[in-house]
Amino acid sequence: MRALQLTEPGVLELRKVPIPEIGPTDLLLRVGAAGICHSDLHVLHIPFRMRDEPLTLGHEVAGTIEAVGAAVDGRLAGERGVVYL
Repeated sequence: MRALQLTEPGVLELRKVPIPEIGPTDLLLRVGAAGICHSDLHVLHIPFRMRDEPLTLGHEVAGTIEAVGAAVDGRLAGERGVVYL
């Protein structure tokens, strides 16, 4: 999958990353749209490296459920959903 990642201060890269494995209480959402919000812009302008690994931006997303963890009730693959953190 593709992800917009902050790789160093002020540098964004569209990168290919592995699809995450889900646990029993997780959902896997195929992102149809993602927003970059004000907090993402603040992180982009921090003048020092925050962590070793790249940071994926865009925490407000909408899409379609691809997979449902074994302990999740009430959700099915194919349903649409949103995430807002």
